[in-house]
Amino acid sequence: MGKLLKLRGQVLLNAAKVLAAGGYTPVELREAIPYIREFQHRIMVVKVGGSVLEKEPAPQRTFFEDVAFMAHLGLRMILVHGGSRQLSERMRAEHIEPTIEDGERYTDRRTLRLAIEEFNKLNKEVVACIKAAGGKAVPFPAGRSDIVEAERKGSDPKNFVGRVTRINADRLRAVKDECIPVITCVGGNDELFNINADDVAAAIAKELKAEKLILLTDVEGVKDSRGDLISTLTVTRATRLLASRVISKGMVPKVKVCIDALKAGVNKAHIINGNAKGSLLCEVLTDGGVGTEIVMRKPDRVQRRSA
Repeated sequence: MGKLLKLRGQVLLNAAKVLAAGGYTPVELREAIPYIREFQHRIMVVKVGGSVLEKEPAPQRTFFEDVAFMAHLGLRMILVHGGSRQLSERMRAEHIEPTIEDGERYTDRRTLRLAIEEFNKLNKEVVACIKAAGGKAVPFPAGRSDIVEAERKGSDPKNFVGRVTRINADRLRAVKDECIPVITCVGGNDELFNINADDVAAAIAKELKAEKLILLTDVEGVKDSRGDLISTLTVTRATRLLASRVISKGMVPKVKVCIDALKAGVNKAHIINGNAKGSLLCEVLTDGGVGTEIVMRKPDRVQRRSA
């Protein structure tokens, strides 16, 4: 027991040093300690989109350092990555104009082949970035992974867009502590399908009853009718804002995915700007956070104004 307490104390000390080096204030450092204790061995499913991964190396490096650091603290990190922008660029290079309707990309066999190639290339890059940041990553590439089972979403036999039917939770639970699964958004059984990465992340979070589902994008979070960031959003209010179309465009499916995950047993969902330095750490380990947390019931987050 003494050795265990000493180890935990060293983890917290190292955490404080890293957070201080990252610009955390003394108040934020004090806030972080109880969260680090609370989230030991809890599952955090983080979806990072291609819009975040395409940025210059500096924000990418900070993000992967944060993911690796959180895993070292004892949080069970699972990373799901998209790659929509990278796929669109590849398609145009191949003289194919992407067709996207209601947020979904029409995926014929040729597009699916390009998607698998691009997503697997990105999977290797993400794994390499995590390792460069001092973390341990376990790749689950498209076409060579049994994590995500899926079926065709629509009736068009030429469109390989899928919906998740099952998550192989045992494979994820078997990943060793401090190791970070890196999962692509392609799945299937006899056939493979291109699946929305938010949906894959939510399905994993629901299956594992994750502590948090965190969607990283290139905007701050959910905003109200005045354009102000909403720090904490209940499911009831989110439903009202969806109905009144205050929540609109690309934020609609993200909020709906979060609501669905909460109703299935995920404790909290978050939508944050993955391009902001330290956003993941601040969202998880401070009272005020930096983006929008979505919860089932009344708000419990400190409302903090930015300086």
